[in-house]
Amino acid sequence: MAYCFFCKSRLLFSATSQLKKFRDNLFDRAKNTAILLINVEEVDSVLLKKIHQSTISWQNEEIVLTDSLMKVLYSNKPDYLSETVLKQNISQSDISYFTIAEKDGVCYKHMFKNQTWYVCDGI
Repeated sequence: MAYCFFCKSRLLFSATSQLKKFRDNLFDRAKNTAILLINVEEVDSVLLKKIHQSTISWQNEEIVLTDSLMKVLYSNKPDYLSETVLKQNISQSDISYFTIAEKDGVCYKHMFKNQTWYVCDGI
């Protein structure tokens, strides 16, 4: 009986750990996109698309960057991440995780020079 409890708790810990790693990777990708496009003047959307294409880790990944008025400034191929979905998932907190249909994602609020930007990354 104790063995089954140990196995179940280890399985739960492993699943929780994998979810945390997955979410951390999504957040890192969203944050890096924001930093490259907003903070680094030498990087534009064309260069960022080339970077994403050469370093893509997930085939069906979608990334969208908007300003505070929800104007899309960069996107790689948003099928699920429509304006409506973005508005529903951007919260007052800096980071929010979501699930839409079969995609999991993160919306990240990026502040730079007193302006607010949002990056949503979904897989």
